[in-house]
Order: sequence, then C-alpha cells, then structure tokens
Amino acid sequence: MAAAGGGYLLPIVAAIIGIGVIAQILADRFQIPSVVFLIAAGVLLGPEVLGVVGPDSFGNALGAIVGLSVAIIVFEGAFHLRAEKLREAPAATLKLITFGAAIALVGTTVAVHFLLSAPWDISFLVGSLLVATGPTVVTPILDVVPTRDRVAAALETEGIVNDVTAAILAVVIFTAINVGIDDPLSLLTLFAERLASASSSAVSSRGF
Repeated sequence: MAAAGGGYLLPIVAAIIGIGVIAQILADRFQIPSVVFLIAAGVLLGPEVLGVVGPDSFGNALGAIVGLSVAIIVFEGAFHLRAEKLREAPAATLKLITFGAAIALVGTTVAVHFLLSAPWDISFLVGSLLVATGPTVVTPILDVVPTRDRVAAALETEGIVNDVTAAILAVVIFTAINVGIDDPLSLLTLFAERLASASSSAVSSRGF
C-alpha cells in the first residue's frame, strides 16, 4: 500500500532515484532504451499492480515534485540544444515542430473525442499533452538505435522544442477550461504570452 500523507516521502524519493540509476545501468547493459525499464518499474510499483507508490505517497508535496521534475526535464533538454545541431536538418526539424505537432494535436484530439466520447475541451487538453515526444524518451532511444546524424538531429530537436511548447499549450488549455475562455484569439494571445515568458526565462538562465 502507498504510504498516505507523505510520511515516507524521503525514502520513496531515494528509492525512485535508485530505480532510475538501476534502469540506466540495465539500459547500458542490454542496449535497450532506459525509458522501457522506467515505465515497467512505474507500472509494477504503481497502484495498478503492487500499489507500493501512488499519489497519496507524496502527500501535499506532489504538485511541487511534479512541477520541479518537469522544469528539470525541460531545461535540461534545452541546455543541449545547439545552433549547429539545428543546421544539420533545418527543413525536417521545422516541419516536425510545426506541421508534425499540429497533426499530432488534431489527430489525438479527434481520436479522444470520438473514441472515448470526451468533450472537445478535454480532448484538446489530452491532445496537447500527447504532442510532446520529450527528450527523456527520444534521447535514450537515439543512444541505442543507430541513426544518421541528420535524422538524430531532427528527432532530438523536435523532442526538446515540442516538449516545451506542448507543456505551455497544455497549461493554456487547462487555464482556459477553468476560466471559461473559448475565444480562439484569446487562447492564441495567452499562448504567445506564456511562450514569450518561457523563452525570455530560458535565455536569461543561459546568460544570453
């Protein structure tokens, strides 16, 4: 059973870090992306199977832990983004972060709406969350799967860029659902403001 109230927060966090290290070691040993072992460990220890760890395990600190983790993932990936890597496959990268992201958003939204009978606003929220591939997924795969430099550069850049934009889009849609904003222009304005704020923060943190 998951520990209620976050009474065992420190041991749980230490165990999660240990599992992450073990997953990386296994990934290096068997040449399998580490995310495979991480997902397997999460399913096994989560409430779906053994129930060792669940949302109640972190108590009131769950929101802060999730927010901090997302920030680390996003900024860690952004620090690996280099201009020379963008120049290796500029056309493919641009298509992936624009047309590719739009197709993924619309396709996922439509699928969730019609297959799960979810409202359009919730469908758009799920679609925005699933736009991102994420550097935590793409990078481990590229570490063990041989790819051409141009392909690897395009995929890695897409994972980093779309991870940020998808997170911002999800926040904007979630805010719009709570506040009741349904005007497309207002949504676009809010997205642009959040994106500009995130971009300026990233630039400042890199000392540019």
